Amino acid sequence: SHVVGWEAVQQWPIGALNRILKTGVLAPTVRAQSIECRQCDNHCFMEVQHRQASGKNPARAFLACDDSKMQEQVGRVNIPLEHLQQWRVTTLQLARVVAALFGIESKTENRVGQSNIRIGMVKSKRGRRWLSLNKSPLTLELNGHRLSLNELLYFEEGALAIDRRRIESL
Repeated sequence: SHVVGWEAVQQWPIGALNRILKTGVLAPTVRAQSIECRQCDNHCFMEVQHRQASGKNPARAFLACDDSKMQEQVGRVNIPLEHLQQWRVTTLQLARVVAALFGIESKTENRVGQSNIRIGMVKSKRGRRWLSLNKSPLTLELNGHRLSLNELLYFEEGALAIDRRRIESL
C-alpha cells in the first residue's frame, strides 16, 4: 500500500478527498510520525513530539529543532494535529475501482510476491488485451505500455473517471 499525507491532499480540489474516500481507494491510517520542518531553509525531516491532553490543555504536537545553528531561532514548532493525518491507498482496492470504471467484472486478487494485479480484459479495435495495475510505481499496463495513474484518473461532475481514450489508444 502507499501513503498519502495531509500536505499532498491540500493540493487537491475542494471535496476531492471526501469523494475519493467514498470510492474506497483511500482509507484513514496512522498519523505521521515524522514530517518535514519548513521553519528554515534546511527542510529537515523530524520526529513529531506529542503531548497528551491534560486538564484544560488540549493534545498537541510539535517539532523540536535539533540543528544547533538554528535551534535558538526556530525552537519548538507547533504542528496542528490535522496536519499529521494520512490515508492509505491499497492497490487491491484501486484495482477494483479501475475495473469498475471500465465495467469489467473482475475478481481481482493481490497475490504476495507479484508486482502487479491483473484487472481483466479490455476490448479494443485490435482485439482484447489484459489490463494490469503495477504496484510500484502505480501504473496501468496494457499491451506492454505503462501509464501513470495520476495522468489517467480525474473527477468529472463529482465522480471519479478514467481517461478511456488514452488507454484505448494503446
